[in-house]
Amino acid sequence: MSGEATSPEHPAHAYYTERYRNLRRFYTAVFTALAERGELRSPVAPAVLATMTISLLNGLQAQWLHDRGTVDMAGSLHAFPVTFVPAVGD
Repeated sequence: MSGEATSPEHPAHAYYTERYRNLRRFYTAVFTALAERGELRSPVAPAVLATMTISLLNGLQAQWLHDRGTVDMAGSLHAFPVTFVPAVGD
């Protein structure tokens, strides 16, 4: 439904716009806190990592819904942050 709600005329447009803003704020705050503690190992800005994380979640979910037997959603979700927050893999 979020895809359909990209049109400003769609009844759910405001809901999804705010939902994604809130998710980006949340993940940006998480990545900023990790960076401040020296635990973030990425040249990518926290706000960009937030957008990338949400994109990964949405894309993986769509792929998994189409091909549950092949797409390792849990493994992919774990592998992504390990690349820039090494402690996740510990």
